[in-house]
Parts: sequence; C-alpha cells; structure tokens
Amino acid sequence: MTQEDSLLRPRRAYVSLVLKAQGDDFKPVPKTGAVLADRAWFGSLTWCDRVFRVPIHDPGDKVEHSYHVARPGVPIDLLLHRLTVDKVPVRIYEASSFFVVMVPAASLPADDPAVKSSLAVKLLFSADAPSQFKPLSSGPNEHAYCTDPNRSPWAIGDWKRRIDSVTLGADLAMVVYKANYDDMMTMMSDPAAWFEELRKAK
Repeated sequence: MTQEDSLLRPRRAYVSLVLKAQGDDFKPVPKTGAVLADRAWFGSLTWCDRVFRVPIHDPGDKVEHSYHVARPGVPIDLLLHRLTVDKVPVRIYEASSFFVVMVPAASLPADDPAVKSSLAVKLLFSADAPSQFKPLSSGPNEHAYCTDPNRSPWAIGDWKRRIDSVTLGADLAMVVYKANYDDMMTMMSDPAAWFEELRKAK
C-alpha cells in the first residue's frame, strides 16, 4: 500500500527543474578568485560535508564542479558535482534548498527500486543507520519512494529523517532536503537567487 506524499509538489518541482537544466551548458567553477567566496559555494562546502560520506570539496580530489545560472524557463541556480564512487558515476545537482543525486539504476545490484535506493544511501550518504524506503502515492508514470512518508516539510528537522527517490528512466534520482535543526529556513530559500559571484563569473 502506497502512502500519501506530503512533499509531492516540491519534489516534482525540484526534479523537473534539474531535468530541464540538464539540457543547458554548465560552466566549470573557477578554481580561484572571488567566486570561491560566493555564498552558494561556501554553503556547499558545509552541506556536502554534512550529507555525503564521500569527499566532494577536498583539495586535490577528482570531483568535477560546474554551475548553471538561473534563466527564463529554467529558473534555478545549480552546482553540479560529478564524481565516481566505487566505479559508479554519480551526478550531484545542488540547489540552495535541496540536492538531487543521479545514480545509474543498473549500477545498483538489486531489482526493487526501493532496495536500490537503500543501496544508494549506503554508497553515498552519511546516514547513521540503514535506510528503508517505502512506496509513495504519486502519478501513474512516476515511481517514488521515501524513508518517512509521514514526515512533513516542517517536521524534517534533520535531512537524514527524510530522503526521497524517484526512478527516471535509466537513473535513480535521490532527493535530499536541506534541513537541519539550526537553520530550517534553508528549505525556504529561493533556488533562483542563490548565486552572487558565480552569477557575474565569465
């Protein structure tokens, strides 16, 4: 039995924006200069360290960082972190209030998307315990799962409490909401106005 999804609309909006942005050119993030003082880049350092068990911003790592500036039709500022984890190619799309992490579904050794989602969490995220995903009530062409379907946006408190996943063709999209006890307003930030220096970068 599928459960009602209290974050259906925002999750669909986030995933849809990321999918639209994929067709645009992402520019490499400059390695020096004022750009690295951008609030988005600075915030990414903290959030990636909090959410992922694998290093995203370590000096000398092999992660490719690029960015997408909001434009008409695709109103979202995005950082894209590309890396390989245990031979699995991973794309981490980061916005001011969420992450959408794309993992090739075939790279996760399971048939059930819910089990695949649990394996993706184990592979990538700094979760304290194994994550169990439950089916969500969604559309006929969408298969979505969640670790805690009954947890509303304002009850998340900590990003680990609710992780969503959606099957998107050959990819599994993991959705993480930027929630923590010290700053719940991060979830209400405007993804279309995240960048400062990156917006001006050439």
